[in-house]
Amino acid sequence: MLGISVLGFSTPYLLGPVGLMDLIVNIMGVGFVYALGYSMVGGLKSPEVRADFKENLVNDKFKASALIFAGFAFSVYSSFNGARGEVFFLLYLFMILTYYFTKSVEDHLMVKTVDASQVEAGDVLAEGEIKGITEEELDQLEGEVKLKEGLRFMPVFPVAMVLTFYGFSLLTLMTQIF
Repeated sequence: MLGISVLGFSTPYLLGPVGLMDLIVNIMGVGFVYALGYSMVGGLKSPEVRADFKENLVNDKFKASALIFAGFAFSVYSSFNGARGEVFFLLYLFMILTYYFTKSVEDHLMVKTVDASQVEAGDVLAEGEIKGITEEELDQLEGEVKLKEGLRFMPVFPVAMVLTFYGFSLLTLMTQIF
């Protein structure tokens, strides 16, 4: 939270309003690449993740097929209207596969099992509502508990700031591609 606060307060003076928009989009882009890299490196090493990924695609074959067909239909339609439909379709297909893969990574690599005595206030349980455990709830935990682990996101902010400061704009790049 500190990283985004520092950027939020300092950037308008340094880059102006347009630079602030570029920074926000660059943070999302760098964050996506960072999270995707983490998922790919960890997920491709893990046989459990690979097996779960295949199983999820097979179990959701109707939903995945419907999404792919919808993306294909839209890309054909957009191609006839002068847009780059093939680029859209490839990115859309990549997005669908990335969703299923990162879901497998989340289920297998970003959950740790610890003894209830090691759980601290603010930790997030892997099951149920996504919220930090309160002091009162700590007393109710017994045995082994599954906790969600997060991705350390702080490196994204300075990288996005440097890219923005030196003139890289993912927003401009996206408008040129599409």
